[in-house]
Amino acid sequence: MRSLDDLRGAVRSRAVREQFDEVIRTYSSGAYRTATIALWITVVQDLLGKIRELADDGDKAALSLIADIDGHRSKAEVRKLLDVEGGILDRALSDFELIEPAEHEQLNRLRTDRNVCAHPSFQSDEEASPSITEEQVRAYMVVVVDSVLSQPPIVGKALVERYIDDTKGQSWPDADPAPYVRTRYFSRARVKTQRQILQLAVKASIAPPEGDNLVAGRNICTLRAASAFDEGALHDAVSEVLAKQRDTMDDHKLRRMIGAVGWLPRTWDVVGGDVIAKCSTLLKASDTSALVEDKAFASGPPAHPELARHYTDALKRVPLPSLVDMSGRTLFERRQFIPLLLAQIEGAQDWATGGYAMGGIAQLADQLTPEEMRAVARIFIENGEVHSSFSTPLALLTIVRRTRDVPGARDVWTDMVENYRTYFEKTGLGPYRTSLYAELEAELGVEETTPRVFGNVDQDE
Repeated sequence: MRSLDDLRGAVRSRAVREQFDEVIRTYSSGAYRTATIALWITVVQDLLGKIRELADDGDKAALSLIADIDGHRSKAEVRKLLDVEGGILDRALSDFELIEPAEHEQLNRLRTDRNVCAHPSFQSDEEASPSITEEQVRAYMVVVVDSVLSQPPIVGKALVERYIDDTKGQSWPDADPAPYVRTRYFSRARVKTQRQILQLAVKASIAPPEGDNLVAGRNICTLRAASAFDEGALHDAVSEVLAKQRDTMDDHKLRRMIGAVGWLPRTWDVVGGDVIAKCSTLLKASDTSALVEDKAFASGPPAHPELARHYTDALKRVPLPSLVDMSGRTLFERRQFIPLLLAQIEGAQDWATGGYAMGGIAQLADQLTPEEMRAVARIFIENGEVHSSFSTPLALLTIVRRTRDVPGARDVWTDMVENYRTYFEKTGLGPYRTSLYAELEAELGVEETTPRVFGNVDQDE
């Protein structure tokens, strides 16, 4: 049996906890009928407090009920207030989903016993005084704490509707949304509501309303956040949705599924071998424009070995403009584009390609490792199509500024500029070649120093 201290500690509201303390005092003194009355008062106080919070957040049904209550109080309309109290469980169940049907039934038994204890006229004169046992009160206390007092203030229908509105709105925090998702939705919801939100997120990540990819991305954010704090619930939601949809998905939806939930091993367990075979064919045979359009590359390689190989091959076929576009738009697994863009700048055979690929690297500057920074610096010096492009100076300046706090990054970029300048001064093309990078030199504070050899460049050529 749970201790009274444990029950008290689970009560979320401080004001309600004070009322629950009265329940404990009367129960501990053996006044079980009084404890039953006090416990019902606690339930009503907590539910009304939560409905008032819903009203503060703009819930229409809650606003209406709170307006009625406040109006009755101001006019001292006791009978109408008693009617509100008598119907509070029904409203909590049907209008606000603050309690579940089974909890409604248990709490209604408490209300019935409370009425018997509080109103002698409910019994005939011949009946004995109502008897409430210690065990009954203790059982009611557990039910009340678990179903009402320990539960978060906003749950059910209102929270699901708020989630849908949020994913369509302008205030969604695209930078690291995981803490926002967890705090705003999952820390305030019952298990049933969490399950509803996750199932909705799975559906909307694959088939967003009106084809809105921004909404799809935000729902993927929700799924990825859930994987960190409730992987079991996430797996259940994926299983529930995909088991129903697997046989009706066309090529478009299958490509979207790869990008939305392909990173989850559970996805491939649920859809089975026939769907895996179809996805394999799509990765091998689909035009890359269709894969890009359907966001198949949004979340990195699928969590299935064969599909991951075909995915990697497909990504290598994506043309440079699409790579650069995805490197600036994709919210997840952005590092997958870095090796491809490094290969593009290293193999660039014209100024346009070199400068354009450097622009893609600039969009991923916050993802670069020190080793990748050194690769960028080496390629910049070695490939004339890169360092001669009029697009490269701005791209490099962006990279330097976005990596300024990475240990060792400043040294890498300073070495790069010093060696670049010295090399072209020795060829007699220094002023022409290096004037493009005056702003970068100023950013780094580069002065005349002894150059250090970088990469494969022979400084004595």
